[in-house]
Amino acid sequence: MITKPIDHNLCVQKYAKGTDNMVFYSALDVSDGEQVQSTFMIKVRNAEVMQGFVAAWDAARALNEKAFANSSAAGAGAAVAAPTKLSVPRGASVLITSDLTAIYGAGDIASAQRVDKVEAAFTAKYGSAPEFFVRAPGRANIIGEHVDYHDYGVLPFAIQNDILLAVQWVPGATDVQASSLNDSFPDVSFPADLSAEVPAVANAAAWGSYLQCGFKAAFAQKQGSKPSGGMRILVESNLPVAAGVSSSSALVVAGALAANFAFKQDAPHTLDMARAARDAEKAVGTLSGGMDQAACLLGQAGNAQFITFKPSLAGAPVPLPLDAAFVIADCGVPAPKAADGALKYNKRVVEGALGVKLVAKKEGRANWASLNTMQELAAAKGLGSAHPSEVEVFLNSLPEGELTAAQLEGEEHFGCPLASLFEGATASVAAVLQADPNAKFSCKARLLHVLQEAGRVLDAKAALMNGEEGTLQSVGELMNASHSSLAAQYDCSCPELDALVEVARAAGAKGARLVGAGWGGCIIALVQAGSVQAVVDAIKTDYYAAKGRADLVESGVFVVSPSAGAAVYTNSEECEM
Repeated sequence: MITKPIDHNLCVQKYAKGTDNMVFYSALDVSDGEQVQSTFMIKVRNAEVMQGFVAAWDAARALNEKAFANSSAAGAGAAVAAPTKLSVPRGASVLITSDLTAIYGAGDIASAQRVDKVEAAFTAKYGSAPEFFVRAPGRANIIGEHVDYHDYGVLPFAIQNDILLAVQWVPGATDVQASSLNDSFPDVSFPADLSAEVPAVANAAAWGSYLQCGFKAAFAQKQGSKPSGGMRILVESNLPVAAGVSSSSALVVAGALAANFAFKQDAPHTLDMARAARDAEKAVGTLSGGMDQAACLLGQAGNAQFITFKPSLAGAPVPLPLDAAFVIADCGVPAPKAADGALKYNKRVVEGALGVKLVAKKEGRANWASLNTMQELAAAKGLGSAHPSEVEVFLNSLPEGELTAAQLEGEEHFGCPLASLFEGATASVAAVLQADPNAKFSCKARLLHVLQEAGRVLDAKAALMNGEEGTLQSVGELMNASHSSLAAQYDCSCPELDALVEVARAAGAKGARLVGAGWGGCIIALVQAGSVQAVVDAIKTDYYAAKGRADLVESGVFVVSPSAGAAVYTNSEECEM
């Protein structure tokens, strides 16, 4: 039995019952100024032994609290220490350099020529040269799909394919003008006004909304700051659009860094900028969780990133095997996440939130209506740092199959209008609930995927960190299981994605799955280095040629590797923040 007073920096929270002979204890350590939560599972022989253990624990806890209260009272005359203030990590500084090799690596002549090409096109378009450039990469996610908005960790990496902006600050201007070298995207402009509304993204003509989100994000960290003038921007991208490799979020990040540098805001930090970009991007109508923006900014050559969201956004490098290669292939079905979110992506977010609320309500939790993510529910049970598989048991109270809104609103479940559960939420949530009066919601299946996928992320990370023989096979099997779950439990695949996955596996990929939101877009395949060409050739022959998609033979499939994150290239040593 513990008899010494509790350290005020280490709070052992109330246990949460798992089964009759198992409990979980959660310890919250704030001794270094940041919250670190650990959960411990204690399992004993039977319920009788557990009752005795719990009684002893409660007695020890009461004794500790009394001792701590007495020690606090004895020192009442002394100066009282201020409570520990929890800091929010800002991340490393975003790279700002006049050395192009620091961004693309030494010997990358093609990238240097690309910058020259964009500079010449900018000068031809606007009549003078750009002042600086911004590079923002896309991302490939090894595993961890549709879990970031439930605050579970993901395992992506920034890729070499990117968006490149040429930028010029225009004093006295009242707007931001942007042009793309891709003729499919018309010239756009928006007010250089932080209060201006961001138009919804319904088609290619609204691509400027992502830049506008980034523009606003640049000023989010410095209260009271505002733009002094406008900008001229030229965009060039080698990222496939609406394909699941985060071209939209890369554009938001690029716009944020462009405005930050043009208007001399505080030197940008990776985590600060990722949070600001994530929040700003929601203005286009996507209820995204933050993986894409973080992966774009935290990228490191040679490493994936284990990105977590609780207690605050963070990233940790995960080395990849030297013989691991990743192939991205477009299935040919566009997947614009924002355009039809009310019926697809955003609906999955709402389904998950409804499931979380319903579990909490059936348990009698007073704050059930305020819970929205599986991590919030797990934390409420004292299981915030438990392996996700340990939380699955609590989903047993959810109904099987699909339910209509009317059924969920019935007395057996919520007993109130679904809209009332999201008061104060964005219009995107309301759009989901209003999009289809006959819509059905599958809460249990969605949350089972979230927990199982979150577990696969941890298992993949562990396999990669251990680096033992058979790592590629282990990670590949987890990727295959991920795709199966995304297709069956999350219902976000499509026949084209399924077929492309099978082609890649049959050609020798260790694992393959859809990447990004789904319903189209790309797959990611994990391939042993010596088998890359065989997988690429099979995709071109057995998928593209077989389906008559000659347009994708050259551009639809490409090999990716972990690259550096977003950066600013000044083209001049005299240009500083």
